[in-house]
Amino acid sequence: MPRPAPWSPVANRTTCRRSAPPWSRNSGGEPAVPNNAVNAVFELVDVALVSDELGRLTVPLDGRDAGPFELPEGAVVTVALSFRVHREVDGLSFTLNRWREGYLVSSNQIPVGSFRPGGPYEVHLPAERLPVGRAACGVYDVTGIFTDGDGRELSRESHSFRIVHQPRLVHGRRGARAA
Repeated sequence: MPRPAPWSPVANRTTCRRSAPPWSRNSGGEPAVPNNAVNAVFELVDVALVSDELGRLTVPLDGRDAGPFELPEGAVVTVALSFRVHREVDGLSFTLNRWREGYLVSSNQIPVGSFRPGGPYEVHLPAERLPVGRAACGVYDVTGIFTDGDGRELSRESHSFRIVHQPRLVHGRRGARAA
């Protein structure tokens, strides 16, 4: 199934709100949050890929990335998410969608927890091993979506990475390399 265009109603479900969310109303003494201020509730500070082999690779959040960054096949990678919460958020979850050549390769929804105002908080997702083999090499587009317990989208980030083939040495033969 091809990926929906970013302007389609399927890709942006939060635009069809009938009324202001309950957290946007002034409840005696607290300042009101504007209707479009989901960013006033949740602020994504940093996304990084952490690996023993690669160290910490910070993913640019401003969208001015020069292109996909390279990761070796078979690397074990943990995603580290840093964020601030400006209002209490219950049932925060992170959905990680990976696309390759227009097809959805994987989609994982990870419950993160509930957070009170403050931060920055840092959460490490479970470690994953990148695919191995020439067929798995190529560019992957990744979209991460933060939602609260009511299903409201709080933040979205996108980036790309390229899995590159790593030649391996064949044991027992000096100078020979495996394909």
